[in-house]
Amino acid sequence: MVVSACEDRDVRLVADGDVHSLGSSAKRDRQGRLLVSSTAAMITAAVAVGWMFGGFSLVRLVLPDDAVAPARVATAQQQAPPTPQQLHAWLAELESPLDALLTQRDNMATAAANADMAGMQRACEAGQAVLPQLHTLLPSPDPTLTAALQQTLDDFGFGFSECLTGLRNQDAADIEMASVYLYRANNDLRTVMALIARALNDADSGNLDVVTI
Repeated sequence: MVVSACEDRDVRLVADGDVHSLGSSAKRDRQGRLLVSSTAAMITAAVAVGWMFGGFSLVRLVLPDDAVAPARVATAQQQAPPTPQQLHAWLAELESPLDALLTQRDNMATAAANADMAGMQRACEAGQAVLPQLHTLLPSPDPTLTAALQQTLDDFGFGFSECLTGLRNQDAADIEMASVYLYRANNDLRTVMALIARALNDADSGNLDVVTI
């Protein structure tokens, strides 16, 4: 009887341990699903809100008449305005790497909307790889444009880095910080586009909203 009681107690202990193990596993699974959902929601919001240039290409740039650079862009030291030739030559070099960056931004938005963590990681890594190419094009012919583009690249860089850290560590705080930087990067990009249009209009002494490069 004693042996039987001990065996019965052991069985109960093992069963209880199995239930506890299963409960912990289920809890981890729920936490993992919650992290995936929150990650997708934050990144999707960051890359969707303020999306000003869907399908953007430097070949054809359309801006509203009232597009202006926000006040937070520092006023650059006064210097002679760039010539149209300088601006067009610089923009021709900028087009390919900037379009590549925006492609990865769009890939990241799609992956986030689908809760595809691997796709988000690939897009962040590819976006990071493009940034050095854009940095080599600084300074631009226009100092204010240089400052705005530098800010844009910095915010995209911080956003990609925080996103990768958050994905690898499953850290929602890092993901949230990434969403902040990516939201700022998109606003920065709007500033860059407005400054490009303004610089070209000034250089060409025109007042067109459509710039053909």
